[in-house]
Amino acid sequence: MESTRHPKPGLQPHYHQFELAICGYKNSGKTSLIVSLVRALSKKYNLAYLKHDAHHFELDHQGKDTWLVKQAGAHEVTIANAEKFGHYGGGEQASMLDTFQFLSCDALLVEGHKMSSMQRVMLVDQEATIFDDPAWTDSPPLAVVMPWQTNTAAWQRCIDQARARFGTIPCFFRNDIDQIASFVEGLWQRKKPALFGLILTGGKSQRMGSDKALLPYHGQSQIKRAAALLEQTCQEVFVSCRADQEHDPVRSKYESIADSFAAMGPTSGILSALRFGNERAKQTAGLPPAWLVLACDLPKVDAHVLAQLTQARDFFRFATAFYNSDGLPEPLCTIYEPKAYGRLLQFIARAYECPRKFLINSRIKTLAPPSPDCLDNANSPEDYQRISHDLSS
Repeated sequence: MESTRHPKPGLQPHYHQFELAICGYKNSGKTSLIVSLVRALSKKYNLAYLKHDAHHFELDHQGKDTWLVKQAGAHEVTIANAEKFGHYGGGEQASMLDTFQFLSCDALLVEGHKMSSMQRVMLVDQEATIFDDPAWTDSPPLAVVMPWQTNTAAWQRCIDQARARFGTIPCFFRNDIDQIASFVEGLWQRKKPALFGLILTGGKSQRMGSDKALLPYHGQSQIKRAAALLEQTCQEVFVSCRADQEHDPVRSKYESIADSFAAMGPTSGILSALRFGNERAKQTAGLPPAWLVLACDLPKVDAHVLAQLTQARDFFRFATAFYNSDGLPEPLCTIYEPKAYGRLLQFIARAYECPRKFLINSRIKTLAPPSPDCLDNANSPEDYQRISHDLSS
């Protein structure tokens, strides 16, 4: 990806929910620090890296095929094989849209972007002139990394300067990589999204012949039973429905999210919830929630099943899901993380509306279900009779 453009006014760069920028002056050791952090953190996390370079650079060397085609007038140039993918071009929004690839990674380390509003760590130069940089006027760094060892006069002077400018702030010697890596990991862990529950009830129940959300199991409707289960593990619970179902006497007892994406089956409900979470986060200046999605046609799912799913949750992935008897992920009893929203929209743009295809082709965490039949669907009268018999016996 090649771009020398700066973000438009008011369009601040944010590439990943778990991003951190390492900012310092030229030759202060930014790249060396990031290389060391990647070595330490990549044992546990799948990391992406972005270098922000204000100077002209080229992805390929003069005379190479991609260079020749670009010079001939091609606007976008891509080179790929089974292991690598490279792209550079001059599209109007290339610097934003190309970075969707970062979401496939757990977290992002950025070199530069000192003037951005993303979370940043200051790397102090030998003269400590970076303290006077206007980049820190409106938002201070999260931590200061300095080139002097602890318990030296230079170390103490730097700490005094940092605290005089920013107040109490973590300070590290740049060779203490384990401590810095632990600090970075702590930042990311504290950004774990809240977990909301979503009951999918927007289907037309054509094969069943009656509303699946209202069918009784254990003496209560499935929608009531599902809501009670989700309330045990989720901060808030919502019912997903079609727009014409919002005033249904049963559904109206619950907080609902009407489908804002029409005619895409369960994907409509999942996308609508993710959008709802994003919009509410903007209004409250908070973080978008993750969604534990449970379809109303999975009556064998119980508290033990949901507890196992939530305990196994990996919020750095797109989703956490059980795999079914075919070894494929089950999309209708799954935790979808906030970053799944952009990824799902990309699949929709390519006419893939099946949530299972999204899960199969995305970086997710999968686990075995507690029992072989706990994810059995009740989609027909015969299914209902069989599952009701199983539950009663």
